[in-house]
Amino acid sequence: MACTLYEGLALNCNDGVGGAQQAWITEFASITASTTTSGTVTAITQAASTKFWLIDVPAENLSFTQSTAGTMNTPYATTQTVSFTYNKPTAKLRNWIATVVQNRFVIVIKDGNGTYQVIGLSRGAYVEKVDTASGKMLSDFSGSTFTFTAKEPSEAPYIASGTFTALNFGA
Repeated sequence: MACTLYEGLALNCNDGVGGAQQAWITEFASITASTTTSGTVTAITQAASTKFWLIDVPAENLSFTQSTAGTMNTPYATTQTVSFTYNKPTAKLRNWIATVVQNRFVIVIKDGNGTYQVIGLSRGAYVEKVDTASGKMLSDFSGSTFTFTAKEPSEAPYIASGTFTALNFGA
């Protein structure tokens, strides 16, 4: 099969805004179907009674990166990583950690430009690491840093705004 290049890339304005603003998470098994057209998710079907839950973190404490790698002899794959910090260790946070390390997830990220992308849509994202610290000094960070990773066949698709607003969200 020939992989024909069908267009070039024009120079964009240098007005992109960095950072991720918000994230929503649901169990991978909650997504029963999705439709992606030209790199944009146009439909997502959730199982009955399932919800996307907001991960509410302070400004500049949420990031999303992805890296595509491969060779001419091995398939290309994309590693998608979502990382965020959550302040102040509590029993509720400890219990949340105990739950999330046992599952796979789909995560929706809203970036600094107001666009949405879906992480782990075809294979699920998992908790790669949770670091919890109390710090030593009064001004040290006290809380947990979460790193979710997904290994996907291509970069995270964008999600149409109407598709995003149609999702079921938890309170």
